[in-house]
Amino acid sequence: MTRYFKQFWPSNLLYLGLTTITSIQTILSALLSAAQLNALIKFDFPLFLRWVLWDVGNFIILLAMYYWQAMLRAKTTQKMDNAVRDDLTNRICALPYTAYHARQTDDYSSWLSNDINQIETQGFTNVYSLVDSGLIALFSLITLVTMHWTLAAAALGFSGLMIVVPVVMRRHMAKASQLVSQKNEHFMQVVNDHLKGFDTLLALNHQPLLHALIHDAQQPLAAAKVHQTKIQAIASTLGNFTNITAQISIIFITALLAFQHIVSIGLIQSTGTLSFRVFSMLASLSSQLTLISGTNALFTKYDQLPAPAAKESQVLSTVTSGFVLRDLTITYGQTKAVADLNQDFRLGGKYAIVGPSGSGKSTLFNLLAGKLTAYTGSLTLNGQEYRTLSTTAIRDQVLYLDQIPYIFSGTVRDNLTLGDDYPDAALIAALQRADLWDQVRRLPQGLDSGVGENGRTFSGGQRQRLALARGFLRHKQIVLMDEGTASLDKDQALKIEETLLADPKLTVLMITHQLYPEIEPQLTGVIRMMPRREQPEPAPVAHLA
Repeated sequence: MTRYFKQFWPSNLLYLGLTTITSIQTILSALLSAAQLNALIKFDFPLFLRWVLWDVGNFIILLAMYYWQAMLRAKTTQKMDNAVRDDLTNRICALPYTAYHARQTDDYSSWLSNDINQIETQGFTNVYSLVDSGLIALFSLITLVTMHWTLAAAALGFSGLMIVVPVVMRRHMAKASQLVSQKNEHFMQVVNDHLKGFDTLLALNHQPLLHALIHDAQQPLAAAKVHQTKIQAIASTLGNFTNITAQISIIFITALLAFQHIVSIGLIQSTGTLSFRVFSMLASLSSQLTLISGTNALFTKYDQLPAPAAKESQVLSTVTSGFVLRDLTITYGQTKAVADLNQDFRLGGKYAIVGPSGSGKSTLFNLLAGKLTAYTGSLTLNGQEYRTLSTTAIRDQVLYLDQIPYIFSGTVRDNLTLGDDYPDAALIAALQRADLWDQVRRLPQGLDSGVGENGRTFSGGQRQRLALARGFLRHKQIVLMDEGTASLDKDQALKIEETLLADPKLTVLMITHQLYPEIEPQLTGVIRMMPRREQPEPAPVAHLA
């Protein structure tokens, strides 16, 4: 957390300066109150009125300083929130495919929303509150020390006691905060998972399951929050008990000194106010420090993600030759998903890959698409070994299409550009190449027409074509289609497959369980894969020129 305060040090230094000024003004207000009381005791109205006017003037300035301080604090807090979120997002973006999918997407959503909110409320907010109350307490303590040595001794003694008493709760509060974060992650997983499945529950008239699951999932989160509050309440009670005892003692000592004419009677009001400032701050010190330290667990969790690597400079030169696989083996644990595969996929070739489930087709595609990186044997593209290429370089050439491509909420333009800047002519050309432009231009707003949540206003075939157009816009030369037309009817499936096969610039590899006779003549080759247990020994060599 410290690094974010350092990152925005000019704003935080200015805030510290403002807080110092407001703290001094607050102490001054307490002393002015003592002067007013002393004037009243003397029945000196002009003197009393003078001190009141000074107090009013000080108060007006204090209000203005508070406003400026609050605005600076809010703006700086949001800047630090955004910086934490940006750093976390960069780490998530740097995750390789397998590492990203080791967690659920809902976990990352919870980190970027709930955890950041927790860092703000328990971390940044408490640090600022600690600075505010700490400076006032420091100046209050200095003022008490200058009044009389007995007040100084009592204030220092009770201060030490109030620091020691609640420390025993710190570890318990840190555990409670971490438990709330864990339970919240689980709750978000359940909620998002079943909200996404609402249409399925609706079709089965089973919506009550959604309510029941969310109701059950919120109970552990509620219990964790209650436990956290309980720990905080115990710490607060211990601190407040010591706080009240300390304040009463300081006022009593001041009264004794006033009876002996050592200090003025008006100082009873000032010492009461000053001691309240000191001991209230110390009463909350332990809980604030614990809440702040509790956020360390969140930063530790983020730091376990790999730091974003330096921008990869390795790129594929103009691709002039396709994939060459020699004795390629991909292993999951102790299982060989693909074993000793030998195959050539030439540029511009069109290949269908068929075989039963478990034969390694999707695993092979995940490797070719750069999602997986571990293999033995040899796999080259453009004569360059895959393991020596950056995954960024691979993805610059390869477009992976699965059965249901993800379409973002927004417009057709948004889904094509994905935040990049392309002229309309390039967008239209990509849509024409994907055979989708005629349908898009008939939409009410053309490129700027909305596609609905996850592209729901588009048919399955249109979503596939829109995903294709994304790749064409970025000049992808190789298309891997993993059951990309399996959810479409035959006419739509054939149209998309024929669009790909008819494009001479494309190298197409498509996994299919339904190889239509209409397209077989257009294929360069058909590769049949079998599960490892069905493969004879030694494994056959499949090679097509």
